[in-house]
Amino acid sequence: MITPTTRSRSSLELVRSEPLEAGGRVRPGEARARGRSGARGPLVRAGKPGLLGGGTVVRPVAPAATVAGMDGLGRIELAQGDITAHAADAIVNAGNSSLLGGGGVDGAIHRAGGPSILEECRLLGGCATGDAKATGAGRLPASHVIHAVGPVWNGGGHGEDELLASCHRRSLELAAGLECRTVAFPAISTGVYRFPVERAAGIALRTTAEELGRHEAIERVTFVLFSDGHRLAFGQALTALRAGE
Repeated sequence: MITPTTRSRSSLELVRSEPLEAGGRVRPGEARARGRSGARGPLVRAGKPGLLGGGTVVRPVAPAATVAGMDGLGRIELAQGDITAHAADAIVNAGNSSLLGGGGVDGAIHRAGGPSILEECRLLGGCATGDAKATGAGRLPASHVIHAVGPVWNGGGHGEDELLASCHRRSLELAAGLECRTVAFPAISTGVYRFPVERAAGIALRTTAEELGRHEAIERVTFVLFSDGHRLAFGQALTALRAGE
């Protein structure tokens, strides 16, 4: 079912899309993303209801003009749902520096993907905060899991902003190197690491838009968000970026 939309230069569409039927036919309510040129792009599907919730896609409407330095904005989407059920070439995991699993999204990805992910992680020797490393995706609907280590929030005076930006940059660099065309991110560091979600949203979206300008082969990045509050914060941040704020 398509929910009402409001269109303006900086507006967002809220779309609930249905999964494909067998054989690739599109069920009613299925939507296609439109790129910066307005051409019909690849089919967009929200995550299946599951561990982290529903399936609402928030798709940015193409602005009248490109915001300076933000060439990748037209390739960013927001979705509320279960990232472990979201089909993408690469799913980004909000990991910790040990890469040996944890709670929240990290635990969910390891449980859904199965033991092969942890087996590969054990061979990587951990990961520094602000960096990312890749493994296979096990049983997940993806080819790769990119384990990104975001910062713990300590008041904002310990380089947290740059470390959060860095782990998004490194994730997209790895995705490009792995020839991924679609990437799904969670809201890194906004759970037990306590990074304020409004601040994290702006950093994550701006960094992603800038980095996509360097990696034209990545066609779509979707932020798959846990809660209504996260969806709202990321939606407001995306609207502000598209308005050039």
